[in-house]
Amino acid sequence: MSKDITNLIISVSNTMKEFADGSLSHNDAFNGYKKLLKKYNKIANKQKKTGNVNQIEGLCYYGNINNYSLLSGIYNIENDDIYYLAYYGDSDLNSRTMKVIANNTENISDNILLQIPPAGDGTFLHNIFLYPVFAEKSKKIIFASVSSSKFFSEDKFIFLAKLIKNIFSIMLNNTRENKNNYFESISDEVENYLKNNIDDGHSVQATLYVFNMLEKIFNHTGIGSLIEVSDGIFNTIKDNYRHNSKCITLSIRDYIALEKINNNDSLKPGKKKLEFIYKNINIPYHSIKLNISTKDSVRTLWDQILTFENYLSNGDIVK
Repeated sequence: MSKDITNLIISVSNTMKEFADGSLSHNDAFNGYKKLLKKYNKIANKQKKTGNVNQIEGLCYYGNINNYSLLSGIYNIENDDIYYLAYYGDSDLNSRTMKVIANNTENISDNILLQIPPAGDGTFLHNIFLYPVFAEKSKKIIFASVSSSKFFSEDKFIFLAKLIKNIFSIMLNNTRENKNNYFESISDEVENYLKNNIDDGHSVQATLYVFNMLEKIFNHTGIGSLIEVSDGIFNTIKDNYRHNSKCITLSIRDYIALEKINNNDSLKPGKKKLEFIYKNINIPYHSIKLNISTKDSVRTLWDQILTFENYLSNGDIVK
């Protein structure tokens, strides 16, 4: 799957460059777009079946490096509430961007690029570019990029937004019964695993792996390498657990392994520390083990994960 996405993004980039430098006519560019659209629909269908929607975050990363952006993200707006589905960039900038977007939701129109200029009072110094990728009644999903660069290209932004829009049209439009964001889907996966594996004699051990240095180490290598690294991390974790365990990718940085254990095993030594290596580069990470003994502990689990992530962000955990 990662090779499919990487090859498609290379094709997208080449098409945009050829069109920009005049070596590709408007008609040829349009035909090229239709071909790329067919490829993307095929990949999106595979994504839907396999649940590998974490690759959306990789597209946000691509939006940053390819279009002089400080932040790119996909946001859900519903009943005046806004939250992110995926983003790449500084977390504080993401929070401030969401506040600006929340104050401009009435200006968002389907198939129209919206540019929000810097705030006149100096509270927000960048342009925000928005494009809807899904809309119905009180619900909108938008793709947004933040940039102050004169080299930012609206054409590149819209091109990527339309490709993302086609993923969401398949993920959301085709099956209304499905959950409308992948965090809810992940939560359902965890909850189902707990319900099916916790009983009087067994609990579940959840191990969270956080690779908070991942982007800093690999941000110069391009989206292809970042996606390969993510796939390698997932496979390393999965291969080190028993077949009845479950490994879930929460984001490019975060992974969780769930393992059913006998309650008497909780005193036994844990697994040896895993090593994650990509092209001879050792990838540092933090991990925490959490024992779950009741089937309705999903919310508690997320609270503990969030607390751990906050410790990392604040520097309270350094190694």
